[in-house]
Amino acid sequence: SLIIKDKFGCMMMKNKILSAPNYANEILFPQIKEDLPDLCYDNFGNYFMQAFLDIISFDNLNKFLDLISKDFTSICTSPQGTRVIQKIVEKISFTPMLINKFIYILKNDDFGLICKSQYGNHIIQKFLLTFHSSEYTIFIYNYIYHNFIDISNSKHGVFIIQKCISEGNKIQREKLYNLINDDLSALIQNEYGNYLIQFILSNNINVQEIFQEIFPIITKIEKNLISLCMSKYSANVIEKCFENSDDIIRNHILDYLFNNYSNKIIDIFFNKYGIYALLKASKTQGGKYKNKLIDVFNNNSEYLKYIFDLNSRKFKKILKIVRNNRELEEIYKIIQDNLNSNQVEYHNKEKIDVN
Repeated sequence: SLIIKDKFGCMMMKNKILSAPNYANEILFPQIKEDLPDLCYDNFGNYFMQAFLDIISFDNLNKFLDLISKDFTSICTSPQGTRVIQKIVEKISFTPMLINKFIYILKNDDFGLICKSQYGNHIIQKFLLTFHSSEYTIFIYNYIYHNFIDISNSKHGVFIIQKCISEGNKIQREKLYNLINDDLSALIQNEYGNYLIQFILSNNINVQEIFQEIFPIITKIEKNLISLCMSKYSANVIEKCFENSDDIIRNHILDYLFNNYSNKIIDIFFNKYGIYALLKASKTQGGKYKNKLIDVFNNNSEYLKYIFDLNSRKFKKILKIVRNNRELEEIYKIIQDNLNSNQVEYHNKEKIDVN
């Protein structure tokens, strides 16, 4: 074990076992089996263990799982140990007995901690990617269903839900979509949960089918579109939707925005978060929505005069964004024209007051 923990000793022992599998399984394994957890944690030992798992026998792999079971969570949640456990997932993929044993260990340890761990979540993702929506992954979906809010609001747990959606069958996806829809208002405003909504709206696989499945979510987003565009995390979701979603989803939301909230678009535009969402909208569909945005500004020139505040730091920042984006060149001209008009009216009023 001491040799394996050394950089050059690890390289030597890896070459040794790969050229002599019988030696590794019959002579070496009995000597290191008591140190397995420690080797899984080690910076060099974990690379040896990954190589050893490539040539390990069925009986030894069975013993291996028993020997690490007491330290399973701590191994899964360590930066080195997670690589070893992911290798085990690959190794057991064609052996039902070992798959069930692995699941038993995983379920009876701190599964929630593993899901939310920076390193442990990769093991669950690997398991889902390996076994997809088979009977072996049912326990993961059941855990997510019963602990959805806790997992979806965690930095790394949200990636597991994304993987559940991409690897699950239609029934599993629909159940997750229902949970998302029930908690949408909180998720879309959450610093981590908002990435889950981004993933759903940007998932362009089987768009026709997915659109029907997530339509209730899209409808709820549309009904709250103004406030969502003007809030930090939710505005990021809308922005990414305009940028990355399939045309079916993007057009549906954009048409709803321009057809139902045209009188609120200028307010969104002069919001520090909303401006970026509308900037993305103006870049899509060959100028279709860019022209609609120009029409909104042309039709609300009087309103523009009352919202400009030349001394406002926020206004200056947004004006800079508009000036620096070619897609908003026409908008910038309209703003400048109204600014000049506003200044002339202001000076004329000053003269009248003086007289």
